[in-house]
Amino acid sequence: MAPPISPSLAASLQAFINNATAGDKSALPGAIPHIVDKTNKTLFHHAAGGSVPLNENTIFMFHSLSKIIGAIAFTQLVEAIITTLDDVSITSALLPELAAKKETRNKVADPYTTIFGAPLLWQPGSHTNNGKLTKTFLDVLLEVNIFLKLGFKKTGYEETYGGDITGREKSSDAFWPRSLKIPKGFQTKELARLLGILMNEGVDPVPRIHLPSPTSVKGICSPQLPLHIRIDSRRVLSPVQEIIEPGGLESANMDPEGSLGLGCGVQGEDRALADEKKGRDKGNVYWYGAANSEF
Repeated sequence: MAPPISPSLAASLQAFINNATAGDKSALPGAIPHIVDKTNKTLFHHAAGGSVPLNENTIFMFHSLSKIIGAIAFTQLVEAIITTLDDVSITSALLPELAAKKETRNKVADPYTTIFGAPLLWQPGSHTNNGKLTKTFLDVLLEVNIFLKLGFKKTGYEETYGGDITGREKSSDAFWPRSLKIPKGFQTKELARLLGILMNEGVDPVPRIHLPSPTSVKGICSPQLPLHIRIDSRRVLSPVQEIIEPGGLESANMDPEGSLGLGCGVQGEDRALADEKKGRDKGNVYWYGAANSEF
């Protein structure tokens, strides 16, 4: 059980966040930190800044944090004996474009447009999709196997990508307007609940249902790279370096001994911060997404 956050510590965190998001030249355009334990009890939540009022119901785009959801969905298919994690031919068989390292997005001169406005060479689901495994599209698979089971109503794809998240009831006024630093697509409390389920070995404490099995959770949250490359080549590249800086996970104050799990990084040793304070514990999972999103 995670220790409670004292009122004095909560007040200090709130003051820090308020200061970081205040003024015209703030360090952050806004922030919505949400901390839960594995029983989904909220230990801390605060929202500040933003061009619209922010709260725990605000919906934002969470970029590559979606990897962890993809990992859960894929391990569910492994548990159903629909696919496997041990056959290297699965990539070339199901994702030939990925195996051939083909570019799947048209680049344009403006890097902001490349990220947010450049048309895809084809729509998601029409070529590279999980249909060869399940005969359905990815948005439907996630909705049926994860989101509906947990009662998530503010999580999904935008209409541009075949979903309906922006048109759902009471969603239109809950979005944090999009720009590179001010994104949209997921609620902090729903993402936190999903991560809490992983902390609880795949069991949601409210309806007591399993999403991934304890074995799958262990696979997601454990180093998956062979020892000889586990701490090599861990610089996260940027698709558009004019806007998003590459991430050096191997740097001294990040995770020099770490590895990658399924859809996340796995801290290799206790994190030593630049100010000599202690960060994440060894074995914790994490990821840094675009637009300052992270878990």
